[in-house]
Amino acid sequence: SHFHQEEHCNNMLQCFMSYFYRSMRGDGLSDLMLPPVFAHNIVDFTVAEGAMLLRAVWDLCFQFLFLYVLIAIITGIVIDAFGGLRDKKDAEEEDIKTNCFVCNLGRFTLDQKGIG
Repeated sequence: SHFHQEEHCNNMLQCFMSYFYRSMRGDGLSDLMLPPVFAHNIVDFTVAEGAMLLRAVWDLCFQFLFLYVLIAIITGIVIDAFGGLRDKKDAEEEDIKTNCFVCNLGRFTLDQKGIG
């Protein structure tokens, strides 16, 4: 194909780095892929040049893995971080309500043994 140039792929590292660089500089890996060939029948869909079935599987896996799974992970991390902040604030408020600010004795101890 016209996308693959031999001088950019003499070994695995050089090939990986050249495709990685070219995909990052453009709109992603889709710039390096051949445009899809839409088949007229099921045989052409699976085995013809351009193999639309392979392209469709690749696109669906990309969408599922990167869009849905990674967004769910990032959202979970953010929600967990805010939940931790809320728990810390609740613990501080509970400490203020149940302990003396000056001597840090508990409310129950001061009620039982305190003077005044």
